[in-house]
Parts: sequence; C-alpha cells; structure tokens
Amino acid sequence: MLLPPVDMIKEQILASNDGDAIGLMNAYLQINPEGYGSQHMLSSGQSDQIVPLSPGN
Repeated sequence: MLLPPVDMIKEQILASNDGDAIGLMNAYLQINPEGYGSQHMLSSGQSDQIVPLSPGN
C-alpha cells in the first residue's frame, strides 16, 4: 500500500493559516506520523482503535 501524500497535505493545511485545522493536523500526526488512515490500521492486523477527529467537550 502506498503512503498517502502527507507532505503535500501538510503544506496545504499550513498554507491555509487556519489555526484550528493546523492544530488538528498536528494532534493527528502525533499519534499517526505516517498519515495512515483507519483502513490501514484494520488491515495491518492491529486491534481496532477509535481516534477522535476533533477534541471532545
């Protein structure tokens, strides 16, 4: 499976100057630095994980 274009996506989010989007991206990349989605996690034999897309209130 090919890696997703993480660098290109990061550049576009940073260029948007959207502080919320940049914060979410940084938080996501802390737990998933390769940018693999949940489909990869499920197909790689790892146990199911729930990853929040936005901070809970």
